Amino acid sequence: ANFIGENTARPSELITLPPSTAPSDLPTLLPSSMPSQEDLMTRLKEILLSTSTFLGPSGFPNETEFEDPQSIPYQVFDWMVNVDEQTRLIVRNEENDDYVRSIWLIERFVMVHLYLSTDGPNWNSQLNFMTNTHICEWNDVEVGNGVGCTDEGFVESLFLQDIGMVG
Repeated sequence: ANFIGENTARPSELITLPPSTAPSDLPTLLPSSMPSQEDLMTRLKEILLSTSTFLGPSGFPNETEFEDPQSIPYQVFDWMVNVDEQTRLIVRNEENDDYVRSIWLIERFVMVHLYLSTDGPNWNSQLNFMTNTHICEWNDVEVGNGVGCTDEGFVESLFLQDIGMVG
């Protein structure tokens, strides 16, 4: 088992290889294909719903919010499953244990939830939110706004000053 700090390559740093054209008897470092849409949805929902363990029974998200297209959790989940390639890279990243991958997915969900629930598309600066980059790149280093991370790629700070947040 890997522990935090060991083999913690960021998803954006992973090598992506095209699927092989023929089966091989040799093991590969990374799977040769992405998780199926259904597998990704199931795994992501399982991880996000497990947050109630430490957020308490009233913590978000809850099962019904994932089924309401008008809810922010549904919109975030839909984006992560259907648009965001980083989510797929995190799920298939076997260099890190389930705990590390779960934290990366929860952090990504929370940041996108914050962005959408505060009128992010109309912020003065988008700070790379909801782009196909690692969450630690969702910032403007020159201004000092955005997500700040540890060397291992975990969110440790968030600074959003004068960007036009609403909500």
